[in-house]
Amino acid sequence: LRSFARATSGRLDLFHNNAGIAHSGFFEDVPQPAARRIIEVNFVGVVNGAYAALDLLRATPNSLCFNTASSSAIFGVPRLAVYSATKFAVKGLTEALSVEFARHGVRVADALPGLIDTPLLDSTPNHSGSATDGILARDRAPAEGPFRLIAAREVAEVVWSAYHDESRPEALREMIAGVASDV
Repeated sequence: LRSFARATSGRLDLFHNNAGIAHSGFFEDVPQPAARRIIEVNFVGVVNGAYAALDLLRATPNSLCFNTASSSAIFGVPRLAVYSATKFAVKGLTEALSVEFARHGVRVADALPGLIDTPLLDSTPNHSGSATDGILARDRAPAEGPFRLIAAREVAEVVWSAYHDESRPEALREMIAGVASDV
């Protein structure tokens, strides 16, 4: 980010905080080191990204920190237990930071996309012999709803739309005002 800051005179209008790896299988079949790696990349990576970008975001009026969670943060997904847990954590972090960072003029939002048609689908190790490889995941993805298969471009469009949308629900505005006055 230092090089980026030099190139942009210290501006960071939009930070897309996106990290994700997965291992599928029953909880007991996924090796503990693999589970720790999922936590490190998916959650700790997002936390580290937020810390790394914060000074630049604060220096840029109306900036946005946009975190990618997952539809797996809606409810725990069997055979993706640790992955789901990390995405719940990203969602919770996003909710808290959206209130905290408002006092700096920084917006925070997230998306909960379904299956994104990327190489991650093909490279997810399967530890239980379940039918979750990339081709089968693509074939079995519902046509509609939160777990549908979407192109990475659709996620990029959501991020771009979020950056250009300054609206906040009234209840959130009141909560932000309360937190900002406590500081």
